Amino acid sequence: EDLKVAIETLGWTEDMWSDEAEVSPASESKPWSDLTPEEKAAATRLCYFEEIWNGQPITDWYDYNAGMNTAVTADGPLPKDIDLEIF
Repeated sequence: EDLKVAIETLGWTEDMWSDEAEVSPASESKPWSDLTPEEKAAATRLCYFEEIWNGQPITDWYDYNAGMNTAVTADGPLPKDIDLEIF
């Protein structure tokens, strides 16, 4: 159910998933900084974080030698502009 809430929060509908669909939600063209707190929470639930959402190359946020993501940490604080209360 969380995934459905996340997808719908980002503006997606079942019809948009069709191969013939020519429209996508407004959130798709927004940079991370323009997403609402709810949209950021939805994107985060779908395993997007700012660097991926904005299309930054993996070499900017992943340390291959250490084998770790440098953009987010599992035990780090959640940014204040992400509203997980939608779930």
